[in-house]
Amino acid sequence: ALAGLCIRPDTDIDKVALYWGSVPNVRFIDIRPMIEGLKRSPRGGTVSLMYLLPPFVRERLYTFPARAVPGEPVPDSYWSTFNFTNVEPDNRFLDLAECIRYLDQNFYTIAQPGICGDVLLFKNSKGQIRHSAVYIAADLVFTKNGKNCLTPWVFMRIADLQAIYSNCNIVYYRNKTD
Repeated sequence: ALAGLCIRPDTDIDKVALYWGSVPNVRFIDIRPMIEGLKRSPRGGTVSLMYLLPPFVRERLYTFPARAVPGEPVPDSYWSTFNFTNVEPDNRFLDLAECIRYLDQNFYTIAQPGICGDVLLFKNSKGQIRHSAVYIAADLVFTKNGKNCLTPWVFMRIADLQAIYSNCNIVYYRNKTD
């Protein structure tokens, strides 16, 4: 099932707007009337998170990358993480070294993720990055498992991703502009 945001008659729309309206390249002003309509409904309703996320995510979630030409790099978790808010994907993020440079210049470590777009890096005991994901809300992240065309972009629970990378610690980061 697709993830959604539950709107009830007592939902504080301003708090919803404060959280989701800060996501780069999302025009919450366009979504607000739909959410207000759900709030007015006697039992409320649910809005798909697809409406609340950047175009990069909306275009890829639950899809697979195009088959790569032999020898060309395939999008992976790092490429997906660092393109999360981009309108057009930046292929320099196909190179992990470039991702690390970008992270060092544009992000700082935090204790826990708390805003949509925070980055999770899964590091092994040697400090090597094994996987990355982007925090969405609650315990949900956006990620792509595997550097191949056979795994889609998905939402996952943090605990499920931690189980896959059980030999890793999670380090959290936030963009300096947030």
